[in-house]
Amino acid sequence: MNVKQGRALLNAVGNLELSGAYGEALRKLGHNLEDVAGQEQDAALGNGGLGWLASCFLDSLATLNYPALGYRLRYKYGLLKQLITKDGQEEVAESWLEIGNPWEIVRNDVFYPVKFYGEFISRPDGSKEWVGGENVTAIAHEVPLPGYKTKTKVNLQLWSTKVAPEEFDLHAFNSEDHAKAYAALKNAEKVDHRAFFIQSGLLPACLTSLMFNIVIVVSSDLLHLIPWGRISRRQASLIEAKIYTLFCFTP
Repeated sequence: MNVKQGRALLNAVGNLELSGAYGEALRKLGHNLEDVAGQEQDAALGNGGLGWLASCFLDSLATLNYPALGYRLRYKYGLLKQLITKDGQEEVAESWLEIGNPWEIVRNDVFYPVKFYGEFISRPDGSKEWVGGENVTAIAHEVPLPGYKTKTKVNLQLWSTKVAPEEFDLHAFNSEDHAKAYAALKNAEKVDHRAFFIQSGLLPACLTSLMFNIVIVVSSDLLHLIPWGRISRRQASLIEAKIYTLFCFTP
């Protein structure tokens, strides 16, 4: 989901009808609510009209008391910063997570393995096993979004990726082959530490885009909450169609 959330403080206290109380508390401390809110970084999770639309959907679902979840990668470099130099305009990555994100709750208990590349091999009993390739773990970061004048909130679930300790090549590290030792870590970082804006048309960029879509689809809880083995084929087809629509709505 492409989510252009913007700054969260004023939206949260406004929806909770606490703007006056927060403003008064800050005034007693010698601060102004608008000035404090201005220090917040924009969440670099999306851009454009589709991003605003997705954020409006989440806000409306919470306001109407519907249970909902939004999914997105936790981009480290999701926005660009424009600089004017003697050579003209230049664009550099802007890290909105440099000082952390106070709105997110790290859920170390919510994680899913994600596999890239590799191959299937046949076992003696006829079953298949996926071997080789690259293995990363998707970790959930929950951002609660309160509805307007309601006790309901929905979660925007952001996924970061990391590698398991056993993926670290200790033998290569001790041999001072640091590039090989950290190869798995670098491959995990390129999924969520990459910029949201990438140069299209290049094969590496296309592969990276495919990887982050795989992470979202594989790790999102919705797929894991459905009891696939206990529903009919027709029901499964209907669910799969709705899930496809959900994930393709805002790429």
